[in-house]
Amino acid sequence: MNQIATKKSSRMLWLVAIVVLLAACSESVNPPLETQQPSPEPNVTPDINIAVCTIRELSTLSTASLVPARYEGTVLVGVAEADLERVLEVLDGTLLEHDPILNVAKVDLASAWQAPLPTGVRFMETEDLTWQRHVEPLEVLQWQFQVLNLPSNASGEGVIIAISDDGIQGNHPDLIGRMLPGFDGDSGNILNPNTNYAGEDDFHGTHTAGLALARINGEGGRGIAHNARLMPIRVFDETGFIGQFRAARALRWAVDNGADIISASWGGSGYSATMYETITYALERGVVIVASAGNNGQFDSTYPSAYPGVIRVGASTPTNTRASFSSFGDTLSLLAPGVELISSVPVDDYGYLSGTSMAAPLVAGAAAAALEEHPDWTPYQVKYALMASATDLGDPGWDADTGAGLLNPIGVIDEDPPLGASLSLAGFEPLAEVSLTVSGMSADGAERLVARTDRDGEVSFIGLAPGRYDLVVVKREDVPDDTEGMEDTENSTVSYQVAEGVVEVVTGNNLCDVTVTSDDIN
Repeated sequence: MNQIATKKSSRMLWLVAIVVLLAACSESVNPPLETQQPSPEPNVTPDINIAVCTIRELSTLSTASLVPARYEGTVLVGVAEADLERVLEVLDGTLLEHDPILNVAKVDLASAWQAPLPTGVRFMETEDLTWQRHVEPLEVLQWQFQVLNLPSNASGEGVIIAISDDGIQGNHPDLIGRMLPGFDGDSGNILNPNTNYAGEDDFHGTHTAGLALARINGEGGRGIAHNARLMPIRVFDETGFIGQFRAARALRWAVDNGADIISASWGGSGYSATMYETITYALERGVVIVASAGNNGQFDSTYPSAYPGVIRVGASTPTNTRASFSSFGDTLSLLAPGVELISSVPVDDYGYLSGTSMAAPLVAGAAAAALEEHPDWTPYQVKYALMASATDLGDPGWDADTGAGLLNPIGVIDEDPPLGASLSLAGFEPLAEVSLTVSGMSADGAERLVARTDRDGEVSFIGLAPGRYDLVVVKREDVPDDTEGMEDTENSTVSYQVAEGVVEVVTGNNLCDVTVTSDDIN
């Protein structure tokens, strides 16, 4: 069933996608923070606040036997340009590429590195995370696309949606005239408007772009945000994903060049400090991030959709249930139609595809329509409005299977979302996993937001609801299976909790230095 069957009638081309199933890691079930907190006063102006933290240390495990992670081959190193020469000498590495905007270097290590990170290095990580387009299997192509009720008074006018995907046919009849200059993350070249950048096997990006913003031309399809502008961001080439270094550079370019929304119909199971920093950079600058949940059909977390502040979108069927292939879990925001959707494909044609890849650009289009009416909304407020207006499915309220429910493009615009908060934490262990959950909620009753500290023990969460949160800090270390001849043995990972506590977050920007907090938990 992997062959592609085509049947062309007038302008329609039936396309069949090859199965791509993504493996991802499991987490516990929790609902979104946005649905758990009372709304603050809508006219409160955010400013800097000192969060009230109460932390205590838990770990009694000796770290004498623990060794840092072992890195070899090509790695990414978070390092500023001023420290680059010294760090390369310490690491005994050859510089392959450095981006002074990301402050990330791609380095080829001459020998394996297994020692504490050098001063000035924020993180070190492998480059070869296997991220793929979220394309769906043939057997789900059996339902007719159900048209959403679209807003009549908003169409995304003046809003720029960056479609990060493979090559897009910018001169497709449904997209021509909508395209702005874009960026090829692999080559570093600017993509000119109204140009066909779709390679021989590229159809995914053109399809997702059409679902978000296809113009009304009396012949083809219609996007939810049919008057929005398209910024093509290429993160796949003929061989697949271009790597987190170049993809992060491409998303950073989109942020710095005017994107209001970034739609990402791709992902994988690997947490990347490089990508986390880029997503945080975008959210801090008011850019909405929408990403597909993945097509593994299980409780999991895929990135970039699982980073804090990102709108994670699953796929629904024509009968308003979660599609069997759609991933779900404690980071799921909402569902949107994702089974047998018709949209633009190269060359100058139309086809049907299924997947969470198709659901995400529909949500991006609805977000664009909302931003047209409410241009001052923050990413948090857009996410809140999308979830608060969603049509409830499954169990009452938010649930891990369907999130907040089914996308309601009309309802989003009518919402009056509260102001959110951000939280910056300092003083933790370097390279530790920090998780936040709504205080007092059970494991299946609150969303768990997870990020990792940098080399200095600092981490930020963008887009929180004000309130009280339980906080847990976990450190993961590699321990050699056999201390003798360590260089010839594999390491096993040991996880241990190093701190727990609570933090009070108020509207605006919150700062918390845990080194000055109490030893007792109230």
